[in-house]
Amino acid sequence: MLDPQGHDILANGDFSQGTERWYFADDVHLMRRIKDQYFMSLFEGGALGLASFVLIAGTALTGAVRAIARGDQMAAAVVAALVAFLFSGVFDYLLQVPRFAALFYLIVFCGLMMMQTPMRVPAASAISRDRSASRSDRPAKPD
Repeated sequence: MLDPQGHDILANGDFSQGTERWYFADDVHLMRRIKDQYFMSLFEGGALGLASFVLIAGTALTGAVRAIARGDQMAAAVVAALVAFLFSGVFDYLLQVPRFAALFYLIVFCGLMMMQTPMRVPAASAISRDRSASRSDRPAKPD
């Protein structure tokens, strides 16, 4: 790589000093790896990618916290898993590993499903009262 005046802008760009300052092996991959989930999301997806990651994790966390307030005991495990993942993401890029990514998105899905209130199932006695009331309203069958 040359500048407009024709000078080499790379250190040892012509290999006159052998392979000094050139890395041909993947033995030391930490040189080019960002060990932070949030910076890596910003690097890979830009501001929109980082915002999407934070939004989906925050929404799932909010849904699980609301489920705890409703008395759902499983939501505590979802909150703990999400908080642990989000804090661990400060020190490593966890979504790089497909198994961790799949587990994270499954837990996020659980948190998002807890966002809505569960449907109320009518009690068995109310169902039997409704059935008996509907039978008494029917006209008798002719013989």
